[in-house]
Amino acid sequence: MTMSASVRMMVEIAGLDSDDINFPIKFDVSDPTTFTMQRRIQAVADTEESLDLGGVSTIELVIIKAITNDMLIDCDFTSTFDADLSVEEGTAQVFKPEGTVKIINKDAGVQCTYLYIVIGTT
Repeated sequence: MTMSASVRMMVEIAGLDSDDINFPIKFDVSDPTTFTMQRRIQAVADTEESLDLGGVSTIELVIIKAITNDMLIDCDFTSTFDADLSVEEGTAQVFKPEGTVKIINKDAGVQCTYLYIVIGTT
């Protein structure tokens, strides 16, 4: 059985005294073979942690939602955390990382609860 993935999102802004504005975004994933979906609570507040990739070794796409509290994401972690994305509580981000993915809480002293799907290859 082959697996394929294509994520298409449409953002529409209306009511700004002008024509509606549309922002189509498309992510194509080439030949994914596996995925993982998890709900996690950040282990220690104010400490970055890596996403548990399950059986995914090469990440093609990440969809992540902050359930409680705001969070920051480093999409290409090397030795120090450098936030590339911010996810506010109740919102989500979709991205193709360029390396190791780590998250940390945005507001000091709180732990984030988040849900994520990682699509890639084994």
